[in-house]
Amino acid sequence: MSWETEKDNFYDFIIKNNVVGFFDEPIILKSGRKSYWYVNWRTIAEDVYLLDKVSNFLLLFVKHLNLEPNCFYGVLEGATKLGVITQYKWAFNDKNIQPGKYVLSMGRGKPKDHGELKDKFFLGIPKGKVILLEDTTTTGGSMLRAIDDLIKNKVNIIA
Repeated sequence: MSWETEKDNFYDFIIKNNVVGFFDEPIILKSGRKSYWYVNWRTIAEDVYLLDKVSNFLLLFVKHLNLEPNCFYGVLEGATKLGVITQYKWAFNDKNIQPGKYVLSMGRGKPKDHGELKDKFFLGIPKGKVILLEDTTTTGGSMLRAIDDLIKNKVNIIA
């Protein structure tokens, strides 16, 4: 399987699962702005089968782009599950996997106010080349905060 052979299936998957919503009356976004459309992966993230499928599509797309990440990291809190599941699959696709080679990273909803910096924002700090994942963006605030936290910990974000 490749992205080229599966991309139409991905597009159908998006439509079938109502990832993109269009509205006759505008909805109010978190930013306060009005919008007649919205991209939302949350329904996918709630379903084990659908989350597995989107993770597979994501891995095909990453391979298509010739990216070689060491870690997938899901922005809190909606994309956390996608990050963990995709990282797990990516690591076990490596025939040379061994202890310590791949971290299974997850961000903390609330930073700890004590302990080492590496433990303040994460359960397993992302290492190496990191792909940042997000489920929904309106203002981009969650992603920007995640980027700030990753930069504070000298994480190399490649996508």
